[in-house]
Amino acid sequence: MPHPSVPVAPQRRRINLTIREDVLAEAKALSLNTSQAAGAGIREAVRQPRGHSAAARQSGRE
Repeated sequence: MPHPSVPVAPQRRRINLTIREDVLAEAKALSLNTSQAAGAGIREAVRQPRGHSAAARQSGRE
C-alpha cells in the first residue's frame, strides 16, 4: 500500500497509433520521446474542447 503522502502516477496503457513517417523521422532526429509527445498532444486536444465549452457556458452561448 502506498504511503498517503506519496502521489501515485496515473496508470498508463499501451496502444497503437498511426503517424506520418516524416513526422516520426523528425521526432526521432530530435530525440523526442514519442510516447510523451503523443500523450501531451492528446491531453491538449482533450483540454481544449472542455475549456471551450466552459467558456461558452459562462458567456451564455451554449
